[in-house]
Amino acid sequence: MTKDIFDIAVAGAGPAGLAAGLAAAKSGLRTVVVGPPPAVRDRRTSALFGGSIELLKKLANWERIEPQSAPLRGIRIVDAGTSFLRAPEVLFEARDAGLKAFGFNIPNSILTEVLEDAAESSLTRLHAAVTTISIEPDQVALATSAGTEVFARLVVAADGRASSTRSAAGIEVAQWDYPQSALVARFAHTRDHRGISTELHRQVGPLTVVPGPGLTSNLVWIDTPDEVARLQEFDDATFIYELEQRLRGLLGRLSEMSPRQSFRLSGQTAKCLARNRVIVAGEAAHVIPPIGAQGLNLSFRDA
Repeated sequence: MTKDIFDIAVAGAGPAGLAAGLAAAKSGLRTVVVGPPPAVRDRRTSALFGGSIELLKKLANWERIEPQSAPLRGIRIVDAGTSFLRAPEVLFEARDAGLKAFGFNIPNSILTEVLEDAAESSLTRLHAAVTTISIEPDQVALATSAGTEVFARLVVAADGRASSTRSAAGIEVAQWDYPQSALVARFAHTRDHRGISTELHRQVGPLTVVPGPGLTSNLVWIDTPDEVARLQEFDDATFIYELEQRLRGLLGRLSEMSPRQSFRLSGQTAKCLARNRVIVAGEAAHVIPPIGAQGLNLSFRDA
């Protein structure tokens, strides 16, 4: 019996893996994406810029994404350090570059849902985890948790920073840690953000508020691990007070703080991007701290 061999198999079904699979299918390659759906609803958002938005428009139903996203019409940089002499505040506006927006801040859950729907109609989608990888001279065999086996001529490893697919290909990584942690959350406020993302630059790290739909914003607060641990211990009212002091009335009164999440900052990069019929993409290729919204934009560039 002749084996059914795909041109491309993508291991991993997050936004990076789904985008890679859809891009391959759009290019006329017979493609399968293998990976379980998210175990829990992702409450985070991703700020995606021009190139990523254009890719989404080509691969998925942008009309479903845009109404639930917030346009990023400006980026404000504020020197919030303690030095006597500070740099002047700078505001970059999209209209100055002839654009309506630099990009959009998109809920990850909506992004994944729309990409999943596009995948179901454009390629073969297996909702199972990759359990073992066998690399042969002319193909790669992927065994799955569903008891099936998938064969492909080329595999895209988009299965995260601890990628087992990358390891099977013998691709090594360089890793490093930062003396910082990040705290992320979503909150409501009384003053209009006007589509402007504000970055308060401090000696210990930036505190960034990114516009969300309506009168909501997303927080990325980078600080020392001890300070982030202290902030995590506060109840919502105390934490809101602390954040209001840092923002100094920028967004008015704050409320409706979502559950806060925190994590240590680290970096990782693959020492090569392709070997033994495997290409790495997304966090399997590069892990970057949440500064400047580089992470998922780089993953979409990989796609």
